Amino acid sequence: ATAERLEPALAEIQRYPHGGFPALIDAIAAYAGVDAKQIVLGAGADDLILLCARAFAGPGDVVRVLDEPTYPLLRIASWLAGAEVGEDDAVVTFCCRPHNPTGRLGALPDERPLIVDEAYFEFAGETAVGLDGVVVIRTFSKAFGLAAARVGYAVADEDTAAALRVRQDPLPITTMSAALALAALRAGPGDVRAL
Repeated sequence: ATAERLEPALAEIQRYPHGGFPALIDAIAAYAGVDAKQIVLGAGADDLILLCARAFAGPGDVVRVLDEPTYPLLRIASWLAGAEVGEDDAVVTFCCRPHNPTGRLGALPDERPLIVDEAYFEFAGETAVGLDGVVVIRTFSKAFGLAAARVGYAVADEDTAAALRVRQDPLPITTMSAALALAALRAGPGDVRAL
């Protein structure tokens, strides 16, 4: 069934996907329970973490990274944006929920703006989607098993999502990656219920 879903994408592999991937965006929005205007596609969660760091911070700014040690890209993305990682007067805060690498599902911090890496959301079942001042980043790498496809998405309020989209590559994922992600959404994630 998956091969049949990929055939149309393969037939169009020589073309640029003008207009992006509206079917995938609509499917992600339905999966996340939000409007399609709140979705930002990216080449995996890493691409979106880098995008958020660039959008919210710059040279001379301070970025807070919670619960260290944690996913190292949060710190690296801050540095690539020209910011320093620290505690005081942060312009944005990053955290992983559930925590990476421990899997702990702690309370969400009060800091805003807050970028929450929910790469392991499907394993925890709790989300920060819909909270004011929060951008949630998810990936198809974990529960959907599509690490090499490099597909991720951010969920934010419409204004923040629009501001992120204008700061990124106009086609951050490939046609085949979009087709794989759409097929994965239609099939649903594997059984990843918390024990």
